[in-house]
Amino acid sequence: MSSDSSRTSRREFMVQGARATAGIAAGSVIASKASALTAPSVGAGIQGANDRINLAVIGIRSRGSALMNGFANLPGVHIRIIVDIDENLFAPTIAKLDGIQNTPPGTEYDLRHMLEDSDVDAVAIATPNHWHALASIWSIQAGKHVYVEKPSCHNIFEGGKIVEAQEKYGTIVAVGTQNRSLRNVRNAMKFLHDGGI
Repeated sequence: MSSDSSRTSRREFMVQGARATAGIAAGSVIASKASALTAPSVGAGIQGANDRINLAVIGIRSRGSALMNGFANLPGVHIRIIVDIDENLFAPTIAKLDGIQNTPPGTEYDLRHMLEDSDVDAVAIATPNHWHALASIWSIQAGKHVYVEKPSCHNIFEGGKIVEAQEKYGTIVAVGTQNRSLRNVRNAMKFLHDGGI
């Protein structure tokens, strides 16, 4: 992605996405960061391939559906593939995206096949908890940036392996720890650190 300040970088995308999933409106996040401007349109409302983030959402039930809708409403983000072992979820999920993005996402029941798609820039993982660590590591190894719901792992060993993979492959990894992002919690912590109590 270009270093042009008029485009959203992948790092900013992950930060914005984490905040959006924490209940902070995407518009206020973008407005609050001077450097986080939306990707410009090219031509008549069509974005170029380098002007958008292509995202795969792994696990599309409750939390995955909420993540998908939050990310799909961010400027410059395109849900490229939805992944779930329950193929019955694909049609209603694609219908929910109709009107949010111009082209429907592809579908895949096996996340390993999605990881072979070189056009996928990042993944959002909302699978059952026991899949979070392995899905994160596989995604990192495939060169994808990762947003994974909490818990990111079941034990310290798994967490360490995620960190090792991130350091080895240099991708961005964000974990859904909303309480660290919520405005009222940040204000309360600032109040405490400033000696309010």
